[in-house]
Amino acid sequence: MSNWYDNLEDAIDAGAVKTDGDTKTDFDATEYAAGLARSIGQGITFGTADEIEALFRSAVGEETYKQKRDQIRKELEQFRSDYPKTAYGSEIASSIAMPMGVAGLAGRGIAKGVTKLNEPLAEAIRQTVTKGAQKAPKALTGKTAQTAGMSAAYGAGAAEEMSDVPQSMITAGALGAGLQRAAPAVTAGAAELIKRGVPLTVGQKFGGIAGGIEERVSGLPVADVIIGGARRRAVTGFERAAYDEVLAPIGQSLPKGIKGRDAYKKAEQIISDAYTDVLKDVNIPSPNQIISQIPDVASELEGVAADRYSKIIKREFINRVADGKLTGEAFKDAQSALRAEAYKFLASTDAYQRELGEALFDTAGELTMALAKFNPQKASKLANIDTAYSRFKPMQMAAGTKGMAGEVTPAKLLEKVYSQSRRFPAVLARGEGRMQGLAETGTDVIGTKVPDSGTVGRLAMLATLGGGAAFDPVSTGLTAGGLSTLYSPLGQAVLGGFRRGGRDIPGIMQGVGATMRAPATAGLLAQELPRVDITESLPFQRRMGQ
Repeated sequence: MSNWYDNLEDAIDAGAVKTDGDTKTDFDATEYAAGLARSIGQGITFGTADEIEALFRSAVGEETYKQKRDQIRKELEQFRSDYPKTAYGSEIASSIAMPMGVAGLAGRGIAKGVTKLNEPLAEAIRQTVTKGAQKAPKALTGKTAQTAGMSAAYGAGAAEEMSDVPQSMITAGALGAGLQRAAPAVTAGAAELIKRGVPLTVGQKFGGIAGGIEERVSGLPVADVIIGGARRRAVTGFERAAYDEVLAPIGQSLPKGIKGRDAYKKAEQIISDAYTDVLKDVNIPSPNQIISQIPDVASELEGVAADRYSKIIKREFINRVADGKLTGEAFKDAQSALRAEAYKFLASTDAYQRELGEALFDTAGELTMALAKFNPQKASKLANIDTAYSRFKPMQMAAGTKGMAGEVTPAKLLEKVYSQSRRFPAVLARGEGRMQGLAETGTDVIGTKVPDSGTVGRLAMLATLGGGAAFDPVSTGLTAGGLSTLYSPLGQAVLGGFRRGGRDIPGIMQGVGATMRAPATAGLLAQELPRVDITESLPFQRRMGQ
């Protein structure tokens, strides 16, 4: 929220221009400052600052509380009429800060005071509140319910008379709940991708209505290049984030500016170099010693599968021995070859071949664990490299998909995660598959959500915007220019915010969302709606014969 000095200077420089076009020539700085202070006070006190001020001023003056209150309200309404943007803006902004700001500070202050006076009592209160929150229905503790409650409270404070309070509370609460649901907010999945450096568009960040409109507009002439290009930047950013997750266990990340096949080659090289480096000075025992440390993972194989397993182990592992020794490079090659064979059989539709693939996959993993037993000082590094490789495998499969030019999209990665891990349904059900969490988040945030491929919606939108624009060079040029600005990196940062130095910097959309969720917004809107006398239907009044 801007400080009042800035607002004052703006008002003076602009000649205190009203929004209706009339100029207020009799500007009074004192009146302006008083009006601004009252507006902020209204927001902080949930619409009750006028009553509080009237109470104190009537106590020391000759006028009654009602006279003073009505005078203050008249002056406040005049300020709203003269400077509507400043008046309503400051009231709404201060009400945004109130629930999480002033109220939070007050609550912490009270908690500290109680703790100092009686620590056992404070602890008992904390436990009671925690248990109550856990047992309370989600409908009563969710964001929509909280916003509705605060809006209702503001409606009560903003009501002109006590008789107006019930309707004002109900109306403001309902408006608050509706605005909370409609207000744009960065989704949890989008927030996770933003932390990983994925450049999302406004539609991808906020989803919902904004996302649906963006998807449909992106399929229109001209817009498909501009918006589609911006949305594809998110796919490139996701690919990089995925490779960085692969390399995280070994403390590495991709250099800036590479993508597609170049990104794949670089990640493969980094993992290979890390493996080569850790195997330089390890003690590699004889193959028989290593195999003796490996559980009999092939004990359940029968017939052809068992015979095939033995032949693959002999070919890819035993036969790499030279002069009675197994070099580090030979060990690495053997493990890589076993994994390649495992993935080949795991992709088969034949159940027996899949069992063979599972046995080879487990054996490849056990080789690392066996080597770690003989080299405990290298155990953690070996485990980290093995983790990186296991994450790399679904990326490799996705990058090798036909027609992708080496690019890894969220949908392709998710498909390979599931095909690779389908023998572990419980792991997938818990969301613990390798790269599963990131792939699912990317698919949910970046993937297409318009069920009809957008065709019907795009036609309707084209008609709404004016179908002729698609064939009018002037209109097309103006549209392209506007979209190019909005969907440039700068335009998207202004609209949807950006992240810098580990902090989220809000944009216009976040400001709109915060304004819609502010208690003052619903509370003030409730006062503008037509009044309906609901007191006659209240049960207690019927019982009282009123």
